[in-house]
Amino acid sequence: MHSESRIPCPFDPSHTIKKEELEAHVKKCTAYKKLQDLESKPYYQKNINAGLESTVQDVKYEKPTNEKNKQTKLSQMLKSLDEQTFVNFVSKIQSVHDALFSQNEINSVYNKTGWNKQIVDNTFNKSGQDKPIRFNAKHADQLLSMVDILLQNSCLSQSCDYFEFGCGSASLSCTIKQSIHAIDPNIREENLQQFVLVDRASIHNKNDALISTFNNKKYAQVDRLVVDISDLVFDYIPFKNSVDNVCVISKHLCGVATDLTLKCVTETRKNKIPVKGIFIALCCHHQCRYNSYCNHDFLHFFGISENDFELMRLLSSWAIVFSGETDLAHDFDQKYHGYNARDKALIGNQCKRILDMGRVDYLRKHNYNCRLVYYCDRKTTPENAMIIATPNKDEAQ
Repeated sequence: MHSESRIPCPFDPSHTIKKEELEAHVKKCTAYKKLQDLESKPYYQKNINAGLESTVQDVKYEKPTNEKNKQTKLSQMLKSLDEQTFVNFVSKIQSVHDALFSQNEINSVYNKTGWNKQIVDNTFNKSGQDKPIRFNAKHADQLLSMVDILLQNSCLSQSCDYFEFGCGSASLSCTIKQSIHAIDPNIREENLQQFVLVDRASIHNKNDALISTFNNKKYAQVDRLVVDISDLVFDYIPFKNSVDNVCVISKHLCGVATDLTLKCVTETRKNKIPVKGIFIALCCHHQCRYNSYCNHDFLHFFGISENDFELMRLLSSWAIVFSGETDLAHDFDQKYHGYNARDKALIGNQCKRILDMGRVDYLRKHNYNCRLVYYCDRKTTPENAMIIATPNKDEAQ
């Protein structure tokens, strides 16, 4: 029986084609046409934020893996280490963590301004639309906590423009816009602000209309860019207003995407004027990649090698698996070289916070006042850390 040879489409591996029909397929491939269109955009430059050229392998960050797969990969790596090597590594991580946090306490900043029930009701139940915004309670709490932090930092206003990285359905931008109207229902229609929504997928746009209009009037310009953050040049994004009025926002931006974002905002620019604010809720540190991490000087200073980094990113998953927040804690609650579940959760958290403090240090070196905070409690989400950065006015002068 004749078996036709099929290969993945080079522009979209989700479908296959006959090998002998590759040339003909390219002419009609939708993915190829989209790539051609993207490559013609001034803000596109392949892998500009990707990092070290010597090790980069087309930095398209992976789809999130489930907890069991992460633990399997980690278990394989741990089996390759003898007990003393691992004990020495943990001691090193604890020493770095202690050095970083001897003078850098992580503060909890949520619920500081008493976000009132009326604003919550206006935002999530009325929202000035025929169809109100609906999220589950924990998701809504996270969004409102982030909005509250924007308010604390004078970054919740019709005069601000917002750039949401890894936006997905743009629920954060939607909540910000509706909250602005809830605070000030008398906003004038001509005060048009801009929301730039960036995501590598083009399927999530259900909230875009809720951002741009309110009570059937247009109050915002919404521009959705379908592009990978690793390929995005900040200088050529079509901003409507001055860049120093832009707030960079993201909720639960996965590990490598956070580093790509920070480099995009700081390094793909001729004019080094800081943006108005950077507010990124962090997650998925196991998805960090050494070659794309934003602060190698920080790693070198603390003697963290590439192998150390690889183990750190994998161990960071212990913060979630052994936190009691997942059903997997019992499955993996086996002692490893004397470390129980509580020990493992602590080690995982230390790995996360070290990686985060490298990002804080990176932004400080780029003229930002930057701090790491807890933006909600762990019961709402165990991924409750957030970077807040605003311009260092003393340096700017």
